[in-house]
Parts: sequence; structure tokens; C-alpha cells
Amino acid sequence: MEWPTAADYRRRLRTFAVVRKFAYFNEKNESYRMRSFCKKKVEGCKWYAYARQLPRQPTWKLRGLYPEHTYTWDPDKPNPIANSRWVADMLEPLIKRHRKVFKPKEIITEMWDQYRTEIKYCVT
Repeated sequence: MEWPTAADYRRRLRTFAVVRKFAYFNEKNESYRMRSFCKKKVEGCKWYAYARQLPRQPTWKLRGLYPEHTYTWDPDKPNPIANSRWVADMLEPLIKRHRKVFKPKEIITEMWDQYRTEIKYCVT
């Protein structure tokens, strides 16, 4: 899998984590590579993703992935990965289509309907 920029890769990884209901952290990243691990790595979860920038190109490519999880986020708790920037990115097409301003409660409901994830009021 390839992405045109590092920001696109990060956005896709965050959406993947929210949809699959887990939290991750990045470890020892440089400007040309990103390594992400499950937050429950210390408890034995082996999930990881490794992406690297292609030489002399802005394109990023997934080089390594261990897709199996032994941990999922409790759906009744807010997912820490679903931050305000991610919520804004996910709602942007909806706001453009309907041309209206959503209230925080409507945003929380929309995120639950689309992604089955609970978000905090302050994130909206």
C-alpha cells in the first residue's frame, strides 16, 4: 500500500485504528520512516505497522505489518486516537455536502453512527 504523503499515511493509520477499535503509539520515528505499535504492546499485543518514504519521492509505502490484535478498545469509552483533527477530517465532506454547522451532540452522534466510536465532548 502506498500514500502520496506522510500526512495521508498518518490519517489513514488513525482511521484504521479508530475503525478497528485500538490505540497505538509511534516509536523512534524519523522524517523518512514511521513505526507504530499497539498501546498494549507491554501486555503482549504484537500488532505493528512500519512505513517508509520511497527514495527521492514524497510517496510513503507500508513495509511491514503484523495485523493480528489481542486487544480492542472498550467501545463505551472514548478512543484516545480519535482527536479533534481526525474528527474534522472525517466531517469535512459531510459539512460541505449539507452546508450546515453541526452542534457537538450531533457530531458525537455522527461519529458513533459512522465509526462506532465514542468521542469526548471537548474533542468535538
